Amino acid sequence: MRISDAELKTLLLESDKVKPDALKDVEGIHEQTGESLLTTVLKRKLISEQSLLKLYAKNIDVPYADLHGIKIPHDILTKIPERIARKYQAVLFGKTGSTLQLAMADPEDFQAADFIVKQIGQNIKIYVASVSDIMTAIDQYKGNISSEITQAIKDSGTDEEVTQEVSAKDIAEDAPIAKTVNIILEYAIKARASDVHIEPRENIVQVRFRVDGVLRETMTLPKAILPAVVSRIKILSNLKIDEHRMPQDGRFKFSVGSRTVALRISTLPVMDGEKVAVRILDESARARKTGSFANDVLIEHRRHRVLSASAAFTAELAWRAPSTETDAIVARASSGVTSWAIVARPSTLMCSISPACCTASRSSRV
Repeated sequence: MRISDAELKTLLLESDKVKPDALKDVEGIHEQTGESLLTTVLKRKLISEQSLLKLYAKNIDVPYADLHGIKIPHDILTKIPERIARKYQAVLFGKTGSTLQLAMADPEDFQAADFIVKQIGQNIKIYVASVSDIMTAIDQYKGNISSEITQAIKDSGTDEEVTQEVSAKDIAEDAPIAKTVNIILEYAIKARASDVHIEPRENIVQVRFRVDGVLRETMTLPKAILPAVVSRIKILSNLKIDEHRMPQDGRFKFSVGSRTVALRISTLPVMDGEKVAVRILDESARARKTGSFANDVLIEHRRHRVLSASAAFTAELAWRAPSTETDAIVARASSGVTSWAIVARPSTLMCSISPACCTASRSSRV
């Protein structure tokens, strides 16, 4: 959905779904963060994405398509190659007569629409849909992991005879072996696996995923493709592909849809070849930063907390009546060479952690 900030504000206000005051508050946050107004509106849940898409669709006179849970016929879906669907965030989902139904995240991308029409050679009717629904629909290009791996191996034309010779063609970006590696990693990420183990056995290659702490066998590969698979992973990790006798460690990033994960790679020589262990780290699920929050709590606590005076510590309370409507209390404390002052409103002087320790009339210190 491509919409300017001015158009978005007009759309929201005219729909009566958003109050002007609420929109004004979100605009302030938008100016502070530097994010687009659309992103801020959706993050703050001022309106749901579905409701906004319906308003947008009505405004540009393009029908809205809800793709959630729709099973798309494979012959219709595959009229557009998967890479084109992902590039333009567009997917064919149905047919009425001789006209195909095309859902797009940005229906105003006329260049993409023209390209797709030329690609399929049929009339299309354009709909608008959410990016998440479109990406979920695009996942239907894939079957189950076993069938995909089988097809990739079949395309590679590898026989059962084990060979250590790996050509550049075998590990090229669009080679079947590269597709095999991509399929394994994609399924591991979608299964929320934390580790992938590719382990050579006497006659096969065993692939296992660790999910919820349990290492489960996922598939087996022909032993003949092991050198090419290992070499492909080494290239991605910037490791030496001609080193087979020493362990190596590397890393690279891998994208699945809108998610990007960091992969830590370890290769280890074993009896039947080289074993590969992959640790998957989801960068979109970072730990929450607590430093600023903790500091805020500490400052707030110190600001409101008043401790009992000790024998070596004297404190004086002086009441000052400023010209403003709200009275202020000034606590001035001194101990040796150290002295400081705190200014606070009496209504906020009480400590939220231990109110009993905070009384304005007590001798106090910070």
